[in-house]
Amino acid sequence: MRNSIRIVDEVGDEAELLVYDVIDSAYGIGPKDVHKFLDENKSVKTLSIRINSPGGSVFDGTAMFSLLKSCKARKVVYIDGVAASMASVLAMCGDEIIMADNAFMMIHDPINFAYGDAEDMRDMAELLDKVKEQLVATYASRTKCSREQIVEYMSAESWFNA
Repeated sequence: MRNSIRIVDEVGDEAELLVYDVIDSAYGIGPKDVHKFLDENKSVKTLSIRINSPGGSVFDGTAMFSLLKSCKARKVVYIDGVAASMASVLAMCGDEIIMADNAFMMIHDPINFAYGDAEDMRDMAELLDKVKEQLVATYASRTKCSREQIVEYMSAESWFNA
């Protein structure tokens, strides 16, 4: 088990998941880690998810979000330091989201690196547009902001405090 995942004071009813790392299967915390954690804590009624992460892979983060969202436990997300990029999307899985007074959340348009010819670049641009629509839908499902406002926030790379 990686250092970024730990059970704190598991009493059968509660468990805590720390996302204090990059969201990336190869270099930080990934969906396999979250799946294992949830499998080991099936009976918990409340799951605290503590976030201090710069974000990371959109696809690993999407899988982690889906796993956590499908968990039947009540999910309380705490943003302890920063929930940037994909970590901000992960925070949207919570039934309740609590930010520390000095914490930040950052959202932006998805980015990627591409290698190849002009057609490869067009394909990547189309994929990034599809990814953005998914992210917008996730934010819209948890906020009172319009789709247009979220798109504007993402395009501007926006930082929010508590």
